[in-house]
Amino acid sequence: MVAVAGIDQGDISRGVAGAGPMKGLMAKPADTESSLAPFRDRAFAVLWVATVVSNVGTWMQGAAASWLMTGLNPDAFVVSLVQVAASLPMFLFALPAGALADIIDRRRLLIGIQVAVTALVAAFGLVVWRSWVTAGILLGFTFLSAAAAALIMPAWQAIVPQLVPRQHLKSAVALNSIGLNVSRAIGPALAGVIIAAWGLAAPFWINALSIVGVIAALIWWHPREEGAGRRLPPEQFHRAIGAGLRHARYNPRLRAALVRAAGFFLFASAYWALLPLVARNQVGGGPSLYGILLGAIGAGAVGAAFALPRLTRLFGADRLGRRRDARHSRRDDAVCVRTTTDDRACREPDRRHVVDRGAGDDQCIGASCPARLGARPRTVDLRDRDVWCADARKRRLGRGGSAG
Repeated sequence: MVAVAGIDQGDISRGVAGAGPMKGLMAKPADTESSLAPFRDRAFAVLWVATVVSNVGTWMQGAAASWLMTGLNPDAFVVSLVQVAASLPMFLFALPAGALADIIDRRRLLIGIQVAVTALVAAFGLVVWRSWVTAGILLGFTFLSAAAAALIMPAWQAIVPQLVPRQHLKSAVALNSIGLNVSRAIGPALAGVIIAAWGLAAPFWINALSIVGVIAALIWWHPREEGAGRRLPPEQFHRAIGAGLRHARYNPRLRAALVRAAGFFLFASAYWALLPLVARNQVGGGPSLYGILLGAIGAGAVGAAFALPRLTRLFGADRLGRRRDARHSRRDDAVCVRTTTDDRACREPDRRHVVDRGAGDDQCIGASCPARLGARPRTVDLRDRDVWCADARKRRLGRGGSAG
């Protein structure tokens, strides 16, 4: 069962880094202990170890499920359905799960779902051991397991601020990301060895045991209660989902991250889905080789995590948006600004996009504002419209043009 105790993924534009490189991301770079400071909090240390062990079991289970399908039905389409069953629940349930995590007690939610998943994984291991498994049963199990992961992931991410002080939050996020990538490198390779030695049922039972450790850690942990004056009444479920959708719609940086993630996973998921067939049929290897191939992907993620801070300093987190204006007004207060020598467009302000060609050219607001090549985004409030248009007319008159 996936037990991620970090704020993600987003990778979406993730700030994943190792202990040393993370020092540059902390509020106090001079503090040499800041990158490992979260481990001074016992609750964080216990849950971190438990989630890393659980994630190793989760990656073992994922590798075993994909390899099992190649033996049940080697058709490429059927094998790829394992990846579909593992990914679809995140698309369907992640947003409702985030709203649910904001409404009910997160600790109880995590414990309840983890107990249910432990029973599910252990029962499926028995089905595999007794050779009762079919392709349909495997796909159903994969979907249910991934749905449980989607339901608990937002809650895991949300409890991190309750585990460490605010000044250690960035380091805690980085350590959680490192733990996830390390488990991603270890789990599949270990699964290949275990399958070859003990059979296909063993990774599922080991994963069930790893989840028990997470349950025990959650039962032991008692979060600090917030003061009564700081508590707010829980938000309604549908309103919480609507707020999340509005945030994604009107946050340009989040929209860009979502588009990039969709573009990447659309093609990368095909590689992950068909990798077991490549290992079995084209390379002629066994589960050990397949585990090594998956482990290499995780090892690459760990290496990239350590290289990311340096690459970010060299190239910037987002080169296309590095000069974005600090002022971000609401979208309905934005107008279109472009380079033009025709100030007639200023008479018909439009509420669409915002682009700015650069210095030396007239800048105006108009209903027809196609962004020219090289334009960079800016945000302009409607209150500034008259200033922009007056400046454009002044520049045009200074060159001998008519006022229009």
